[in-house]
Amino acid sequence: YWEEQIMGFLIDLPVRDKGKSQEFFRKLGFKFENPTEKSVIGFRDDIRLSLTENTFLMKKDLTVQHGTEMVLCLDVPSRTEVDELTNQVLNAGGKILLQPKEETYWLYACTFVDLDGYCWNILCTSEVLN
Repeated sequence: YWEEQIMGFLIDLPVRDKGKSQEFFRKLGFKFENPTEKSVIGFRDDIRLSLTENTFLMKKDLTVQHGTEMVLCLDVPSRTEVDELTNQVLNAGGKILLQPKEETYWLYACTFVDLDGYCWNILCTSEVLN
């Protein structure tokens, strides 16, 4: 029932410094929906990432050193794009935890940490499977 009723998915990502986080994601090539607000990245019409500064959500330090409560995954169309986005992460100040490599017969992936310590995967499944 609910999978038919939910109209979208919004990830509310608490950040320490919205300006630095905006610049980080801008360097990765993401565009913000509202040029004046600059806090919501629209991946598609129904998937959005909201950068939220100083909210009740930031009650504790969620860095990699203390464990991660989730991993955000970006599925891209090709291995080349995994590699390119990995380089952009490095240039924007992110930390690469696992260099791009084929993890299994169906997954080529990289793992990185953003400026606030959130863990991300950049992965390609379509090209590996074909």
